[in-house]
Amino acid sequence: MVSQTQRTPYLANVAGNADPALVREAVDWRPDVIVEDELNHPSLFLLNRALRKRVPAPRIGLVHHLKSIEEGPALEQAAARYMEKTFLAGLDGFIFNSEFTRRSVEAALGSSSGAHPQTLGKPFVVALPGKDRLAGRAAPAASRVRDGGALRLLFLGNVIPRKGLHLLVAALARIAARPWSLSIAGGEDPGYGAEIRSQIRASGLESRVSWLGAVEDAELPGIFQSHDVLTVPSQCEGFGIVYAGALSFGLPVMAGELGGAGELVTHGEHGFLVRWGDDEGLAGYLSRLSDSPGLLAAMSGKARAKAEILPAWDESMGKIVHFLTKLARRTA
Repeated sequence: MVSQTQRTPYLANVAGNADPALVREAVDWRPDVIVEDELNHPSLFLLNRALRKRVPAPRIGLVHHLKSIEEGPALEQAAARYMEKTFLAGLDGFIFNSEFTRRSVEAALGSSSGAHPQTLGKPFVVALPGKDRLAGRAAPAASRVRDGGALRLLFLGNVIPRKGLHLLVAALARIAARPWSLSIAGGEDPGYGAEIRSQIRASGLESRVSWLGAVEDAELPGIFQSHDVLTVPSQCEGFGIVYAGALSFGLPVMAGELGGAGELVTHGEHGFLVRWGDDEGLAGYLSRLSDSPGLLAAMSGKARAKAEILPAWDESMGKIVHFLTKLARRTA
Protein backbone atom coordinates (compact mmCIF):
# COMPACT_ATOMS: atom_id res chain seq x y z
CA MET A 1 0.00 0.00 0.00
CA VAL A 2 0.98 3.66 -0.24
CA SER A 3 1.51 4.39 3.42
CA GLN A 4 0.78 7.29 5.68
CA THR A 5 3.76 9.52 6.42
CA GLN A 6 3.72 9.78 10.22
CA ARG A 7 7.32 9.00 11.08
CA THR A 8 9.76 9.53 13.91
CA PRO A 9 11.84 12.66 13.22
CA TYR A 10 15.09 11.63 11.55
CA LEU A 11 17.55 12.80 14.24
CA ALA A 12 15.38 11.36 17.02
CA ASN A 13 16.25 7.87 15.76
CA VAL A 14 19.82 8.31 17.04
CA ALA A 15 18.51 7.36 20.49
CA GLY A 16 18.15 3.78 19.24
CA ASN A 17 21.92 3.34 19.48
CA ALA A 18 21.55 3.31 23.27
CA ASP A 19 19.11 0.38 23.25
CA PRO A 20 20.97 -2.87 24.09
CA ALA A 21 17.99 -5.11 23.29
CA LEU A 22 19.11 -5.76 19.69
CA VAL A 23 22.55 -6.93 20.79
CA ARG A 24 21.07 -9.22 23.48
CA GLU A 25 18.63 -10.77 21.01
CA ALA A 26 21.35 -11.31 18.40
CA VAL A 27 23.59 -12.99 21.00
CA ASP A 28 20.76 -15.33 22.02
CA TRP A 29 19.74 -16.10 18.43
CA ARG A 30 23.29 -16.66 17.11
CA PRO A 31 22.51 -15.79 13.46
CA ASP A 32 24.64 -16.91 10.52
CA VAL A 33 24.15 -13.54 8.77
CA ILE A 34 22.64 -10.25 9.93
CA VAL A 35 20.78 -8.19 7.30
CA GLU A 36 20.26 -4.55 8.28
CA ASP A 37 17.98 -2.17 6.42
CA GLU A 38 20.07 0.90 5.58
CA LEU A 39 17.05 3.12 6.23
CA ASN A 40 17.64 2.36 9.93
CA HIS A 41 21.20 3.70 9.86
CA PRO A 42 20.56 6.47 12.46
CA SER A 43 19.72 3.78 15.03
CA LEU A 44 22.59 1.45 14.11
CA PHE A 45 25.70 3.41 13.14
CA LEU A 46 27.05 3.31 16.73
CA LEU A 47 25.21 0.25 18.03
CA ASN A 48 26.87 -1.90 15.38
CA ARG A 49 30.20 -1.54 17.16
CA ALA A 50 28.79 -3.34 20.19
CA LEU A 51 27.09 -5.87 17.93
CA ARG A 52 30.34 -6.73 16.19
CA LYS A 53 32.09 -7.42 19.52
CA ARG A 54 29.36 -9.82 20.68
CA VAL A 55 28.18 -11.48 17.45
CA PRO A 56 30.66 -12.73 14.80
CA ALA A 57 28.10 -13.04 11.98
CA PRO A 58 28.69 -10.81 8.93
CA ARG A 59 26.45 -7.75 8.75
CA ILE A 60 24.95 -7.04 5.33
CA GLY A 61 23.31 -3.74 4.46
CA LEU A 62 20.05 -3.82 2.48
CA VAL A 63 20.35 -0.47 0.71
CA HIS A 64 17.36 1.14 -1.00
CA HIS A 65 18.18 4.82 -1.05
CA LEU A 66 20.70 7.09 0.66
CA LYS A 67 19.23 9.97 2.62
CA SER A 68 22.45 11.93 2.21
CA ILE A 69 21.75 12.48 -1.50
CA GLU A 70 18.37 14.09 -0.83
CA GLU A 71 17.73 17.78 -0.40
CA GLY A 72 17.00 18.92 3.15
CA PRO A 73 17.98 21.16 6.05
CA ALA A 74 21.74 21.70 6.13
CA LEU A 75 22.25 20.37 9.67
CA GLU A 76 20.18 17.26 9.06
CA GLN A 77 21.94 16.48 5.78
CA ALA A 78 25.39 16.97 7.34
CA ALA A 79 24.38 14.52 10.07
CA ALA A 80 23.05 12.10 7.45
CA ARG A 81 26.32 12.12 5.53
CA TYR A 82 28.29 11.32 8.69
CA MET A 83 25.94 8.66 10.03
CA GLU A 84 25.44 6.91 6.69
CA LYS A 85 29.16 6.77 5.93
CA THR A 86 29.88 5.43 9.40
CA PHE A 87 27.15 2.82 9.04
CA LEU A 88 28.17 1.76 5.52
CA ALA A 89 31.87 1.56 6.32
CA GLY A 90 31.16 -0.82 9.20
CA LEU A 91 29.25 -3.36 7.10
CA ASP A 92 30.63 -6.57 5.62
CA GLY A 93 28.63 -6.57 2.39
CA PHE A 94 25.66 -5.09 0.58
CA ILE A 95 22.37 -5.86 -1.15
CA PHE A 96 21.45 -3.09 -3.61
CA ASN A 97 18.11 -2.46 -5.29
CA SER A 98 19.68 -0.81 -8.37
CA GLU A 99 22.97 0.02 -10.04
CA PHE A 100 22.37 3.65 -9.11
CA THR A 101 22.22 2.75 -5.43
CA ARG A 102 25.42 0.72 -5.78
CA ARG A 103 27.21 3.67 -7.35
CA SER A 104 25.89 6.00 -4.65
CA VAL A 105 27.34 3.82 -1.90
CA GLU A 106 30.64 3.45 -3.73
CA ALA A 107 30.90 7.23 -4.04
CA ALA A 108 30.02 7.74 -0.37
CA LEU A 109 32.63 5.25 0.81
CA GLY A 110 35.23 6.46 -1.64
CA SER A 111 34.85 10.10 -0.66
CA SER A 112 35.25 9.26 3.02
CA SER A 113 38.11 6.76 2.80
CA GLY A 114 40.11 7.85 -0.22
CA ALA A 115 39.37 4.53 -1.96
CA HIS A 116 38.70 4.41 -5.68
CA PRO A 117 34.95 5.16 -6.08
CA GLN A 118 34.49 2.19 -8.45
CA THR A 119 35.72 -0.38 -5.92
CA LEU A 120 33.66 -1.33 -2.87
CA GLY A 121 36.16 -3.89 -1.68
CA LYS A 122 33.30 -5.87 -0.11
CA PRO A 123 30.90 -8.49 -1.50
CA PHE A 124 27.60 -7.25 -2.90
CA VAL A 125 24.66 -8.20 -5.08
CA VAL A 126 22.32 -6.02 -7.13
CA ALA A 127 18.76 -7.37 -7.11
CA LEU A 128 16.03 -5.24 -8.67
CA PRO A 129 12.64 -5.38 -6.93
CA GLY A 130 10.24 -7.80 -8.63
CA LYS A 131 7.87 -6.69 -11.36
CA ASP A 132 5.09 -9.06 -10.29
CA ARG A 133 3.78 -7.39 -7.13
CA LEU A 134 0.40 -7.03 -8.87
CA ALA A 135 0.86 -10.02 -11.18
CA GLY A 136 -2.05 -11.04 -13.35
CA ARG A 137 -4.12 -7.94 -12.65
CA ALA A 138 -3.22 -5.78 -15.64
CA ALA A 139 -5.86 -5.15 -18.30
CA PRO A 140 -5.32 -6.18 -21.94
CA ALA A 141 -2.98 -3.89 -23.83
CA ALA A 142 -5.75 -2.46 -26.02
CA SER A 143 -7.45 -0.91 -22.96
CA ARG A 144 -4.40 1.30 -22.38
CA VAL A 145 -4.90 3.17 -25.67
CA ARG A 146 -6.41 6.58 -25.02
CA ASP A 147 -9.73 7.06 -26.83
CA GLY A 148 -9.99 10.84 -26.58
CA GLY A 149 -10.93 13.16 -23.76
CA ALA A 150 -8.69 14.58 -21.05
CA LEU A 151 -5.25 13.11 -20.38
CA ARG A 152 -5.65 11.23 -17.10
CA LEU A 153 -2.60 11.76 -14.90
CA LEU A 154 -1.74 9.85 -11.73
CA PHE A 155 0.55 10.86 -8.88
CA LEU A 156 1.09 7.78 -6.69
CA GLY A 157 3.34 8.06 -3.65
CA ASN A 158 3.68 9.73 -0.30
CA VAL A 159 2.87 13.43 -0.51
CA ILE A 160 6.24 14.68 0.70
CA PRO A 161 8.57 17.29 -0.84
CA ARG A 162 11.04 14.76 -2.31
CA LYS A 163 8.35 13.25 -4.53
CA GLY A 164 7.95 16.50 -6.48
CA LEU A 165 4.19 17.05 -6.44
CA HIS A 166 4.77 20.82 -6.27
CA LEU A 167 6.79 20.53 -9.47
CA LEU A 168 3.97 18.64 -11.15
CA VAL A 169 1.35 21.21 -10.11
CA ALA A 170 3.55 24.03 -11.43
CA ALA A 171 3.88 22.19 -14.75
CA LEU A 172 0.13 21.64 -14.99
CA ALA A 173 -0.52 25.33 -14.35
CA ARG A 174 1.56 26.01 -17.48
CA ILE A 175 -0.70 23.79 -19.61
CA ALA A 176 -4.05 24.69 -18.05
CA ALA A 177 -5.52 25.30 -21.51
CA ARG A 178 -5.07 21.63 -22.43
CA PRO A 179 -7.51 18.87 -21.36
CA TRP A 180 -6.14 16.89 -18.41
CA SER A 181 -7.10 15.62 -14.95
CA LEU A 182 -4.90 14.65 -12.01
CA SER A 183 -5.45 12.07 -9.28
CA ILE A 184 -3.24 12.16 -6.17
CA ALA A 185 -2.95 8.90 -4.23
CA GLY A 186 -0.79 8.48 -1.15
CA GLY A 187 -0.29 9.24 2.51
CA GLU A 188 0.24 12.89 3.23
CA ASP A 189 2.66 15.02 5.20
CA PRO A 190 0.19 17.55 6.69
CA GLY A 191 2.34 20.64 6.24
CA TYR A 192 3.43 19.86 2.70
CA GLY A 193 -0.07 18.71 1.77
CA ALA A 194 -1.45 22.06 2.89
CA GLU A 195 1.12 23.83 0.72
CA ILE A 196 0.10 21.76 -2.30
CA ARG A 197 -3.60 22.49 -1.77
CA SER A 198 -2.81 26.20 -1.55
CA GLN A 199 -0.74 25.97 -4.76
CA ILE A 200 -3.61 24.21 -6.55
CA ARG A 201 -6.11 26.84 -5.42
CA ALA A 202 -3.83 29.70 -6.42
CA SER A 203 -3.44 28.15 -9.88
CA GLY A 204 -7.20 27.69 -10.32
CA LEU A 205 -6.87 23.94 -10.80
CA GLU A 206 -9.09 22.61 -7.98
CA SER A 207 -11.83 21.25 -10.25
CA ARG A 208 -9.33 19.10 -12.14
CA VAL A 209 -7.56 17.49 -9.18
CA SER A 210 -8.85 14.52 -7.14
CA TRP A 211 -7.35 13.46 -3.80
CA LEU A 212 -7.61 9.69 -3.26
CA GLY A 213 -5.69 9.52 0.04
CA ALA A 214 -3.69 6.47 1.13
CA VAL A 215 -4.64 3.39 -0.90
CA GLU A 216 -4.35 -0.36 -0.38
CA ASP A 217 -2.63 -2.75 -2.79
CA ALA A 218 -6.01 -4.20 -3.81
CA GLU A 219 -6.99 -0.79 -5.17
CA LEU A 220 -3.88 -0.28 -7.29
CA PRO A 221 -4.88 -2.30 -10.40
CA GLY A 222 -8.08 -0.29 -10.81
CA ILE A 223 -6.24 2.97 -10.21
CA PHE A 224 -3.56 2.17 -12.80
CA GLN A 225 -6.14 1.03 -15.34
CA SER A 226 -8.16 4.23 -15.03
CA HIS A 227 -5.24 6.54 -15.82
CA ASP A 228 -3.00 7.23 -18.80
CA VAL A 229 0.33 8.43 -17.35
CA LEU A 230 2.16 8.07 -14.03
CA THR A 231 3.65 11.42 -13.00
CA VAL A 232 6.01 11.22 -10.00
CA PRO A 233 8.92 13.59 -10.80
CA SER A 234 10.93 12.78 -7.65
CA GLN A 235 14.12 14.51 -6.64
CA CYS A 236 15.70 11.05 -6.35
CA GLU A 237 14.60 7.40 -6.08
CA GLY A 238 16.92 4.50 -5.37
CA PHE A 239 14.79 2.36 -7.69
CA GLY A 240 11.17 3.50 -7.86
CA ILE A 241 8.98 0.42 -7.57
CA VAL A 242 5.92 2.52 -8.40
CA TYR A 243 7.45 3.12 -11.83
CA ALA A 244 7.77 -0.62 -12.44
CA GLY A 245 4.15 -1.10 -11.41
CA ALA A 246 2.98 1.58 -13.83
CA LEU A 247 4.97 0.08 -16.72
CA SER A 248 3.32 -3.30 -16.17
CA PHE A 249 -0.08 -1.64 -16.70
CA GLY A 250 1.08 0.16 -19.82
CA LEU A 251 1.42 3.61 -18.30
CA PRO A 252 4.25 5.80 -19.59
CA VAL A 253 6.18 7.28 -16.67
CA MET A 254 7.26 10.82 -15.82
CA ALA A 255 10.13 10.32 -13.36
CA GLY A 256 13.02 12.30 -11.92
CA GLU A 257 16.25 11.86 -13.87
CA LEU A 258 18.39 11.36 -10.73
CA GLY A 259 18.25 7.85 -9.32
CA GLY A 260 17.28 4.38 -10.42
CA ALA A 261 14.40 5.45 -12.67
CA GLY A 262 16.77 5.53 -15.61
CA GLU A 263 17.19 1.75 -15.26
CA LEU A 264 13.46 1.39 -15.90
CA VAL A 265 12.56 4.30 -18.16
CA THR A 266 14.42 5.12 -21.36
CA HIS A 267 13.79 8.81 -22.01
CA GLY A 268 11.43 9.24 -24.94
CA GLU A 269 10.49 5.55 -25.13
CA HIS A 270 8.77 4.45 -21.91
CA GLY A 271 8.18 7.99 -20.66
CA PHE A 272 10.34 10.99 -19.85
CA LEU A 273 13.02 11.73 -17.25
CA VAL A 274 12.70 15.17 -15.70
CA ARG A 275 15.43 17.36 -14.25
CA TRP A 276 14.63 18.33 -10.65
CA GLY A 277 13.01 21.77 -10.61
CA ASP A 278 12.30 21.87 -14.35
CA ASP A 279 8.53 22.36 -14.36
CA GLU A 280 8.75 23.95 -17.82
CA GLY A 281 10.34 20.81 -19.25
CA LEU A 282 7.77 18.60 -17.52
CA ALA A 283 4.97 20.75 -18.95
CA GLY A 284 6.43 20.24 -22.42
CA TYR A 285 6.47 16.46 -22.06
CA LEU A 286 2.89 16.40 -20.79
CA SER A 287 1.81 18.64 -23.67
CA ARG A 288 3.30 16.20 -26.17
CA LEU A 289 1.31 13.30 -24.72
CA SER A 290 -1.86 15.37 -24.51
CA ASP A 291 -1.56 16.50 -28.13
CA SER A 292 -0.64 13.10 -29.57
CA PRO A 293 -2.76 10.05 -28.70
CA GLY A 294 -0.57 8.08 -31.11
CA LEU A 295 2.56 8.88 -29.09
CA LEU A 296 0.78 7.88 -25.90
CA ALA A 297 -0.31 4.57 -27.43
CA ALA A 298 3.21 3.84 -28.70
CA MET A 299 4.76 4.61 -25.31
CA SER A 300 2.13 2.47 -23.62
CA GLY A 301 3.11 -0.53 -25.72
CA LYS A 302 6.80 0.04 -25.05
CA ALA A 303 6.07 0.37 -21.32
CA ARG A 304 4.47 -3.07 -21.26
CA ALA A 305 7.34 -4.56 -23.26
CA LYS A 306 9.84 -3.11 -20.79
CA ALA A 307 7.92 -4.57 -17.85
CA GLU A 308 8.07 -8.01 -19.45
CA ILE A 309 11.88 -8.13 -19.26
CA LEU A 310 12.14 -6.93 -15.66
CA PRO A 311 12.91 -9.65 -13.08
CA ALA A 312 10.17 -11.29 -11.02
CA TRP A 313 10.38 -11.45 -7.23
CA ASP A 314 11.40 -15.13 -7.28
CA GLU A 315 14.37 -14.29 -9.49
CA SER A 316 15.46 -11.30 -7.41
CA MET A 317 15.06 -13.07 -4.09
CA GLY A 318 16.86 -16.10 -5.48
CA LYS A 319 19.90 -13.92 -6.19
CA ILE A 320 19.80 -12.58 -2.63
CA VAL A 321 19.42 -16.03 -1.05
CA HIS A 322 22.33 -17.36 -3.12
CA PHE A 323 24.48 -14.37 -2.12
CA LEU A 324 23.71 -14.72 1.60
CA THR A 325 24.13 -18.50 1.61
CA LYS A 326 27.52 -18.25 -0.08
CA LEU A 327 28.60 -15.54 2.36
CA ALA A 328 27.47 -17.54 5.42
CA ARG A 329 29.40 -20.61 4.23
CA ARG A 330 32.50 -18.53 3.62
CA THR A 331 32.48 -17.17 7.18
CA ALA A 332 31.37 -20.35 8.95
